[in-house]
Order: sequence, then structure tokens, then C-alpha cells
Amino acid sequence: GEILAVTFTNKAANEMKERAGKLIGQHAVKDLWVSTFHSFGMKILRKYAYQAGYSPDFTLAEYGDQVGLIKQGLNELGLVEDGMSQDPKAILSLISMAKAKNQGPEDLEASSDPWEQRIGGIYRYYQEYLHALNIMYFDDLLMLTVRLLQKDEKVRSVLQEKFKYIMVDEFQDTNHIQMELLHALLPKEEPNICVVG
Repeated sequence: GEILAVTFTNKAANEMKERAGKLIGQHAVKDLWVSTFHSFGMKILRKYAYQAGYSPDFTLAEYGDQVGLIKQGLNELGLVEDGMSQDPKAILSLISMAKAKNQGPEDLEASSDPWEQRIGGIYRYYQEYLHALNIMYFDDLLMLTVRLLQKDEKVRSVLQEKFKYIMVDEFQDTNHIQMELLHALLPKEEPNICVVG
């Protein structure tokens, strides 16, 4: 119950649970926190949604809805004539990459690059719209969890107390935001982490 094990696919997480069940008995597996990074983020955000600025009944946006929202943002921000409307999927991809680096709209808006500034404006519109509707996107599950742990010492302490041991499967695949999540979960003194790669 003090171990958090994270991996990248549901298939791998289920295989880890199955192996654990053979070691400790299937009855004990239900208490284990073995999941993907994103499923872990979802559990944490459901539990601490209000601290993250959401309601616990938030929903996840579908990809098609996201593309439509980007198009709507481009139109409302007057960027359609600016040549930015040609590929809303590319803009969504840039926003996704920013979230993977734990960058919010303010980070892009502060850039000296005019293109990044415009992407930052669309990103801000997109996030504010999603937040107003209590909707998250897949990338938000990690970024919002990291930001919650970075700003809320009480939540961070509770989780650090609960998860005394962290195991990461397929460690070579971790990206920046996943590393920030691991760092936020590990206590400064006596961090116990095992990585498999």
C-alpha cells in the first residue's frame, strides 16, 4: 500500500498487477496503485479537484472537440486572416508540447517570438474555455497534477507520506512533465525510487 508503480500503457499496468497478484495474492492487488502516469494523474485530480481549481466530476475532452475549440479560438481572436487557421491540429500539437514541458499560456505569451506569443494567446483561450466547462484534456492530467503538487504543500505531504516507494517501468520513455511529477512526489530526505528501463 506504500508503493506507487507507474508505466506507460494500460496493458503494461495490467500485466504488473497480474504479476503482483501472483506474489501477494489477488485479494491484495485491489489496494495497489499500479497504473499509467495519466491514470494516476486522473485519480489524484478526482480526489483533489477543488485544490486544482476544478470540480471532481470533470470530463475529458474528445480530440474532435479540441480541434473545433482551436478553430473557434482562432476566429474569436481574429487570427483566421493571420494565416494561422490553416492547421488547427498543428496548433493543438504545439499546445500539447508546451504542456509536456509544464509550460502554461503565460510562458508562450512571454516569448520574444511573435509566433509563440500568438500560440500562447490561443492556448490561454483554449484553457480558459475548458476550465469554464470543467473539462480537461489528456495532457492536463499530468500538468495539472504537477502544478497541484508544486503549489499545495499539504497535498504533496499527504502523497509523499502515502507513497514511500515509487517504481517506474519503461523509465527511458519518461518525458519532462513525468519527471517533474516524480520529483514532486519524492520527499527530499530518503527518496525511494526504482526505475526499470
